[in-house]
This record gives sequence, C-alpha cells and structure tokens, in this order.
Amino acid sequence: MNPVRSIYDHRPDPFRGFKLYNGGYDLKSSHYWAAMAFTGVHGYVIALIWISAGIALLGCYLVKKKNKETCTTSSSAYYQLLIVALILIVFTMLALVASVIAIITNHRVHTSAKKLKGTLLGAAGNACHSIHRVLHSIKEIHELLLPYSTTTCLFLSSLSMELSITLAEIREHMRNDDRLFNVILGFLFGATLGIVSLNLAIITAAIAMKEFNQNPKNSSLGLLFKCPKPSNVESTMTDIGFGIHSFINKLNSNMSILIKDAGFEDQEINFRICDPFFNPPKYNYNSSICSNNSVPERNDPYLSKDIESMISSYINSIKEFATVVSDLRRLIDCSFIIDAVNHILNSDCKALRFLAKLVFFDQRPDPY
Repeated sequence: MNPVRSIYDHRPDPFRGFKLYNGGYDLKSSHYWAAMAFTGVHGYVIALIWISAGIALLGCYLVKKKNKETCTTSSSAYYQLLIVALILIVFTMLALVASVIAIITNHRVHTSAKKLKGTLLGAAGNACHSIHRVLHSIKEIHELLLPYSTTTCLFLSSLSMELSITLAEIREHMRNDDRLFNVILGFLFGATLGIVSLNLAIITAAIAMKEFNQNPKNSSLGLLFKCPKPSNVESTMTDIGFGIHSFINKLNSNMSILIKDAGFEDQEINFRICDPFFNPPKYNYNSSICSNNSVPERNDPYLSKDIESMISSYINSIKEFATVVSDLRRLIDCSFIIDAVNHILNSDCKALRFLAKLVFFDQRPDPY
C-alpha cells in the first residue's frame, strides 16, 4: 500500500462527518488541514489533562486556604498544603522547561523549513534560467536560418512561444507557491507552540516527496510540481531528435545539388555534416558520435560565398542546439524538481523529522 495513502486513510475528516480522508497531499484543501488537525487530538487531550490538573490543584489550594481561615491548621493539613504547593511548582517547572525546548526547537524547525522552501523555489528558478538559455539559442538559430528555411523558422517560433508560455506558468507557480510556502511556514512556527500535528505534517510531507521521487507522474505532490507524462517526454524528445536528424540528412543529401548548382559538378568534393542524433528509434543526442572536427568549418574554394554562408548557418544552428539539448531534456523530464526533492529527502526531511521528535518525544520509527 502507498505509504502516504496509508497515513491518510487513518485520518478522520471532521468536515465530512469524520469519514476517512482520501484526498492526497493537497496543501490547498481545507479537508487536508482539518484531517491533520483532528489527528492531533492526542495533543489536545494531553493539553486538556494538564489544564484540568492545574484547575484541580488550584481548587484544592483555594479550599485548603479557606479551611485554614476558618479552623486551626493541623499538622496533616499543613503537609497537605505543602504537597500541593510542591506539585504546583513541579508542574510549573516542567511546563517552563517544555516551553523553552519547544520554542528553541520550533525556531530550528522554522529555519530548516525555510531552507526547504529555498531548495524547491531555487529548482524552479534554475528551470527558468534554463528556459532563458534555450530561448536565446532558439533566437540565434532562428536568425541563422531565416534566410534559408522558412519552415524551420516557423517551427522554432512555435517552440519559442510554447517555452515562453511555460516560463510564464513556472513564474506564476513560483509566486503562488511562495505565498503557499509562507502560509505553511507560519503554520509550522505556530504548530509546535499550539501542540498540533507538526510531527505528522513533517512525516506526510517527507513521504509525499519520496513518493514524488519514485513516481513523479502519479504523485500527490502534483499540486506544487507540474511535470509532463513520461510518454509525452519521450515523444517530445524523439520528435525533436528525429526532426534534427531529418534536417541534417536532407542537408547532406542536397549537398551534391548545391555543388552542382554552383557549377562544380565535375569536382570531387566530399562534404558531409555529422549527425549526433543518428540513434533510431529514439534519436537521442549522442555527443560521442561527432568529434570536434567532424562538424566541418571551412572556406571551400569550390563553393560560392552564398552556399558557404548557408552551410555555415546550418552547421552553427546545429551546434547551438547541441549546447542546450541537455537543458531541454531536463526541462521536459522535470529533472530540476526531482533533483531538488532528492536533496530534501537526503537532508532536510531527516533534520525536520529529528527536530519534531525532540518536540514531541516521539519514539516511533520513521515510516519513510
């Protein structure tokens, strides 16, 4: 059974007549927070016991004080009052010590949570920078090929528009998630002092991240991390690789025609552009196929300046795309977010879980 769902399935939702919550890790859902708060009923019971004990002791003290005023205090009554006073002092000291520990640890939890927020939003920022690099390369390629291939330029314009829309969506998500994280941080800061389910909140968050790491496409963290389906990722990369492969193959096939049009059909000219995407059926980029000298850079005396300029533009456009193909794949397959979640799982989640144990004296083993 999914570990996150396992925890959720045992959490009654007060907003649904105490039926079991099954809505996943949805930070924007009132049912999620209600179910988690109700799960902290044990903390409320402990707090109620402490308050009841304090009221009972205060009542005993007032009764004894009243009796002391109306009758002669016996030796046994004096010792009873002393015991009550000592119990009050002990409970007060315990409360003070627990409060100090809670406040100090809560501050450390808040600091770790802010670091976690920075890691996730930093990953989104890296994605934005990568999109900027890809957009810049597309612009360079567009300018290089504009005089020679209108069809390719139309495709590049379409791709550039899609990436620009994606960039705007990521930035919007960053703004929304930043506000959401600030709300969560405020909750974390007050959770320890209010003795609610901070411990459970950290557990479910960490497990949800582990679930996302194992299967990003079916994770309950889809609210925060928008990733495409695996089939779409491979299909997109295959389409791009096949498109470039076809482009290079067509260019090499047409070289003889270009040379013939230049009036040098009688000359033996061996000119081919290396194809780093020649890897059917997926057509993945393979930098080892082409060495540094396999993509020609030359001023061939047998070719006119116009043809030489066109060939140079095609070659440079291929090189330009090769520099950002890794960024493009990382964007498409969500590597930036997955790497950030890996970092959180390996460091921040364990630290937060340890701090929560200090606050709640929880000895249960970690479920993740």
